[in-house]
Amino acid sequence: MNEGSNGVHHTEVDGYRATWCLNRPHLIAIMAVHNNGRLLASFEPGTYPDLVQARELLPKLEKLWDAVRHDFWRHLCPPPHQRCIDPTSPGNTDINAVLGAIRSATRRGSNAGD
Repeated sequence: MNEGSNGVHHTEVDGYRATWCLNRPHLIAIMAVHNNGRLLASFEPGTYPDLVQARELLPKLEKLWDAVRHDFWRHLCPPPHQRCIDPTSPGNTDINAVLGAIRSATRRGSNAGD
């Protein structure tokens, strides 16, 4: 991932390059997509798709979207803070189980007064 001084990020995979920024503190906004330097898609401010929408618009670029998600988490949790975990990563099934257990316990606790 490359980040410019203006907060614009670039993620590249297999010749594809996504240009993205954080639209809100935790929302990825896809600005443009290139393939080997050739523009595939670009979006105007106010119409930037988020990562879910980008996956729907260009589903064949799954590897690129996975890399953008990875770079996003790396941006939020830089190396000195490696305790941050991407709970959406398929390899983190243990953390997903823990998060599920916490949610269940929280729901049970909130229903205890009923």
